[in-house]
Amino acid sequence: MNPEKDFAPLTPNIVRALNDKLYEKRKVAALEIEKLVREFVAQNNTVQIKHVIQTLSQEFALSQHPHSRKGGLIGLAACSIALGKDSGLYLKELIEPVLTCFNDADSRLRYYACEALYNIVKVARGAVLPHFNVLFDGLSKRHSLRGARGVLSHTGLGRWFALAADPDPNVKSGSELLDRLLKDIVTESNKFDLVGFIPLLRERIYSNNQYARQFIISWFFPLHETESNKFDLVGFIPLLRERIYSNNQYARQFIISWILVLESVPDINLLDYLPEILDGLFQILGDNGKEIRKMCEVVLGEFLKEIKKNPSSVKFAEMANILVIHCQTTDDLIQLTAMCWMREFIQLAGRVMLPYSSGILTAVLPCLAYDDRKKSIKEVANVCNQSLMKLVTPEDDEPDELKPALQRQTEPNSEDSVAKQEGTASGGPDGSCDSSFGSGISVFTLVSTDRAPVTLNLDGIVQVLNCHLSDVAIGMMSRIAVLKWLYHLYIKTPRKMFRHTDSLLPILLQTLSDESDEVVLKDLEVLAEIASSPAGQTDEPSPADGPDLRVGHSELQVPTPSRASLLFLLNTPKNTKEVPAASSACVFKNEQHREARALNLRPM
Repeated sequence: MNPEKDFAPLTPNIVRALNDKLYEKRKVAALEIEKLVREFVAQNNTVQIKHVIQTLSQEFALSQHPHSRKGGLIGLAACSIALGKDSGLYLKELIEPVLTCFNDADSRLRYYACEALYNIVKVARGAVLPHFNVLFDGLSKRHSLRGARGVLSHTGLGRWFALAADPDPNVKSGSELLDRLLKDIVTESNKFDLVGFIPLLRERIYSNNQYARQFIISWFFPLHETESNKFDLVGFIPLLRERIYSNNQYARQFIISWILVLESVPDINLLDYLPEILDGLFQILGDNGKEIRKMCEVVLGEFLKEIKKNPSSVKFAEMANILVIHCQTTDDLIQLTAMCWMREFIQLAGRVMLPYSSGILTAVLPCLAYDDRKKSIKEVANVCNQSLMKLVTPEDDEPDELKPALQRQTEPNSEDSVAKQEGTASGGPDGSCDSSFGSGISVFTLVSTDRAPVTLNLDGIVQVLNCHLSDVAIGMMSRIAVLKWLYHLYIKTPRKMFRHTDSLLPILLQTLSDESDEVVLKDLEVLAEIASSPAGQTDEPSPADGPDLRVGHSELQVPTPSRASLLFLLNTPKNTKEVPAASSACVFKNEQHREARALNLRPM
């Protein structure tokens, strides 16, 4: 620092003391600065106040000399104390140089930066809220450790960390004091900009650092208690979404704590933004830390309660894919939680779930073959499967162009579905799931769930069922579930299903050779339904098929019983065991199928 330079209104003694290596001398200089600024406040001399702050910032706090930086920090804190309630007018100028010092390679200097910012915030209180995101960002973001000349020091080469996860215990302790102060201010304020805060919180929640995760989670609790009715939630969500993917344990804990806080605010409806952070929450649920997993379960449980209270405001469509993905994870806790959510999801949303059935079945069907080691997941998956199957009705066999008007008249909205399912929504097979996770979430589109036309994605469902039935590695219970689905679809939507008969017959015939009698019986039921279904049958004689066949106006064609029998025989190898007579009789029940029974069909 140039000793000849004019630092007025700071006296040479103040300047000399601010640059001293001894803390006590810098403290004396700070007291002098406080006295000087108080005089300017009394005189309403804003020009000189700004000049003092600018000098302390540019010439000291941002200096290349470490002792000068320390002097600048304590000087800025002294200015804030002297300004008192007027400090809010100068907060930007006071805060920015202090935050810059968070990057310093010197741990003592980072500690002094925490101390200075603590004093600035303590004086300003609620006036810092317009700058809250900047402060939160400084506490939670990853900093590069930089030396005096702004170059990465050897101690910080390539290393990044959140201030909340600072390796120095004194710095970490100082940041925790500052963090608690900010939470107190947010809690007591009615002007907290929640909308602006969410994007930052979302960003930081994905930190990999243990301390940063803990810091993020800790913020959710005070937000629960804030009295704010002006919190800028829209602006805050993008920040939360960005930070929620942090892998750091403490950053995750910090993020979770803030979500809990936001959930508890009566005037803030965080459910509107749940699709933006749900994926990150499920990733945090897989954290190695038991405490963080538990906190995340609490957060999900709070969301579940809100969803059950007001399902009509839940964006089911935007969350279905998230649940489908996490229902297929290898982490048992995540999979069980996601499956429990899916169960409540289907029961709460009702027929709104039908367009997304193929994805749900992709996640659910393999779980049905789990053994007792994953009994809880299997039981919840079975409820999901049964509940989803019940949603398919003969209405779904109507031509798509006729459905919108019909559905507007007959389709229940989300609230109706909740009322009907209320008795079963909380009584799943795994009681432990219900207390922490639970109800719905849903699907892929932004359309309103209570009035939007519902279309059954039959092509996608059949493709998934065909794929699972063709998979030799899939378990018996999953194969049975696939066949039950096919049978149900042929019963409820025969006309649409017969478009898929040609693609399904080969695998259905091949399944007759399955080693499980239960699978074979269920397969025969499906084949019998295909043969006996009225869909596609004709009304007039067809020259090609003989006097018993009729040609109608339908374009759909279905094999007659004799054709079905012929297909069975053509696909029958010579060295397979016969289908038991009792089994055949229980499937081909009516008169027109006796021909098939008489042929003594054998599986291929």
